[in-house]
Amino acid sequence: MRRRDANQPRLPTLDGLFAGPFAYDANLRPVPPQPPLPKVPRPVLQTVSAPDDSGADSETDPIAPSIKELWIGGEESAVVLSTIREEGEGEAAPAEVRSEEPEIHVRILGPLKISGLRSNPRWRVPLELLCFLACHPGERFSADELREQLRPAKVDCEEVRSIRTFRTYVSSLRTATGNVALPEASKGTYGLGPGVATDWDWFQAEVAFARTQPPDRARPLLAPAFDFIRGPLFSGVPKGRYRWAFDDGLVSQMEVAIIKAASEFAELCFDAEEPEAALAGLGRALLATKDLGVADDLLTAAGATGNPATLERAWRDVRGALDNQAAMLEPSYEACRRRVSGTVAAAR
Repeated sequence: MRRRDANQPRLPTLDGLFAGPFAYDANLRPVPPQPPLPKVPRPVLQTVSAPDDSGADSETDPIAPSIKELWIGGEESAVVLSTIREEGEGEAAPAEVRSEEPEIHVRILGPLKISGLRSNPRWRVPLELLCFLACHPGERFSADELREQLRPAKVDCEEVRSIRTFRTYVSSLRTATGNVALPEASKGTYGLGPGVATDWDWFQAEVAFARTQPPDRARPLLAPAFDFIRGPLFSGVPKGRYRWAFDDGLVSQMEVAIIKAASEFAELCFDAEEPEAALAGLGRALLATKDLGVADDLLTAAGATGNPATLERAWRDVRGALDNQAAMLEPSYEACRRRVSGTVAAAR
């Protein structure tokens, strides 16, 4: 048996892991709780019920239900741009298209975070299984398909080597979520349970609802959708894991949708002659996508405000997000700076 280094700090026990007002990240560092998200339309999620899995390991010590948050990669993975406004601004969707908060909320539009856990799983794989199913609502997968999806990109990562190991992870996930996320298998396949939603689902719902409205109504309805974006997509995940999110094109699909929504939002703000209203949404979209088109719209909106300080903040954000690629937008920045200087000079 391997001896523990005497200088290595002991890990907190499971009973005390989530005690108090803090949650913990994957490295057991305390993370302050976040304010609740605004209520938005929630997609219809699948409900399944079937006989119990035979042979699945179970954990017998129940933990009193309580709201907990687990940061997979750590809060320091999040990036805040100076052009982003405080959350909560903008017009919310009408009450008739809203519903209650989910019991389990998986946040992937930034540093990976899971809220609503009843306990902290002993391994990382059950959390990845939850994220995978949450990103594929309405779909069902066999145990072998899930084992393949959860196979890490690096051989030294934790693997799901056998069906018994997989069932152990399934049992751990059910214990952590109180059977909310993963109902019993039906005909040998697994699907997402009720009471689970992702911020990606909600982003899509907000955007889809805004697109059904006339332009003067769509603009303030579209703005809150970007508040779900907190940084680069799936950032902070353990190295070698979550390859399905990148290899299967999910992240690319999300980036394309965010870029399209950001372009539509910018056009609505420009047409309404309210460029300052576009800054926050475009800043968040730039965080997630690092897209040159989004960055150009951000500079255009900042320049249209006529405020030199706003333009400089936007340019600083663009350079921070794009690194060396920001040089491609220097002509746009210089053109905006000249327009702003001319506006300031004319006003004197």
